Amino acid sequence: MAICTGPFFRRVAARKKKGMDVKITISARDGETGVGKTSLAVFLGKYFNTSSKPYRAEENATYDVGEFNALYDQLPRGSTANLEEAEQLDARRSNSNQNVETARTWETRRVDEITSIMTLPSVAELDRRMERLHNFWINVTARGQCKIYAAHINDWTHDVYYEGLQQFRWPNMDHDEDYQKLVEMKEEWNAGDDTSDWVREHEVREEFEKELEQKQQEMRDRIVTSVYENTDLSQGEVGESLPEDMRIKQQRVGQIVNGG
Repeated sequence: MAICTGPFFRRVAARKKKGMDVKITISARDGETGVGKTSLAVFLGKYFNTSSKPYRAEENATYDVGEFNALYDQLPRGSTANLEEAEQLDARRSNSNQNVETARTWETRRVDEITSIMTLPSVAELDRRMERLHNFWINVTARGQCKIYAAHINDWTHDVYYEGLQQFRWPNMDHDEDYQKLVEMKEEWNAGDDTSDWVREHEVREEFEKELEQKQQEMRDRIVTSVYENTDLSQGEVGESLPEDMRIKQQRVGQIVNGG
């Protein structure tokens, strides 16, 4: 078992003792994959979970941003909430709803005493608002090894800078049930076989766009039929009379007015 001592663990303990939340970001040197970010997240998730409810991957961890934000309402005080693949919140999507909502969760839910742990390939990919809010950055340097930093904001430039705290080694988690469960969840997530009650943002957007396109076509067809039946315009003229983004050829007008 790893010996959890040093400045990082003392500072986390001090925050929790004061009833404060803790926000931790885990990345890897050079953005490498397969170096153990998830196993470290599970290890710390279990270690820092001080609620009366034991840490369980299926309840405390997720790959879905919306579900992660909802954990703040579902978990008791002192719990740990893990978000895997947090590059979904990268800086290039800073205006997306999920980025805004997650930043708001971090800003406004501090009194819930949740220890939030996010994993992503590189801290550089994190939304800048969230980088300014997190307390600790852990950089995995090799499997089972990491360097831990405290995040601070410069009073003059307001830039984020990092104070080196310690190096740390954690145990092999390959046979841990919650680590195995999280790996299974990742495989389902990557395969698009997420069986949770949550729907991914891109799926909602695609469904909305499909529904909108269908409604627009139905409205266009009603207009075409009405104009053709109530004016002396030819089918070609009807197609040309539509708004520029709705114009169609004579053949398509004929299909519409004939019920095709």
